[in-house]
Amino acid sequence: MEQAIKLKPMPQRFRRLLASIPKGDTNPIAITDLAKRLNMEERTVQYWVNQLIVDYGIPICSRRTINAGIFIPLNEDQRQAGLVTIRASQQSLSRRIAGVEDADLNRVKEYEAKYSDIDEERRVHGEQMILWDLYEQYYI
Repeated sequence: MEQAIKLKPMPQRFRRLLASIPKGDTNPIAITDLAKRLNMEERTVQYWVNQLIVDYGIPICSRRTINAGIFIPLNEDQRQAGLVTIRASQQSLSRRIAGVEDADLNRVKEYEAKYSDIDEERRVHGEQMILWDLYEQYYI
C-alpha cells in the first residue's frame, strides 16, 4: 500500500499565484502579465514561481517562442517541451558563470581607459541614483 505524501503548508500568496498559472501549454501566461494581474513585481513573481517548483514540487514550465509564458504541464510531452526552455537557460547561465570566472578583473579599467565616456556615464548615473534615493526618502 502506498503512503500518502504529506503536503507542506502553502501560504495564501503562493496559492493565489498557483491559481493564476494556467494548466496546459495552450494558453501560457507571461510573467509580466501575471505580475500585473497579481499587482506584484516581476522579480517577485519569478522568485515565487521558483519556490513553487523547488519547495512545493509544482511542475511549472515555460515557453519562449510564439505564445510565450509559463504553464503547468498536463502530460509528459508538455513537460518535456517546457524543459527545453529551462535547459537553454541553464546552458546560458553556465556560459555566464564561466565568463565571470575567466574574466580579467582589470578588464573594466582597460575599457575605462579606452572610452572616457564610461566614467562620465557612471558619474551621471551615480548622481541620479542619489537624487532618486532622496526623492524616495522624502516623497514616497
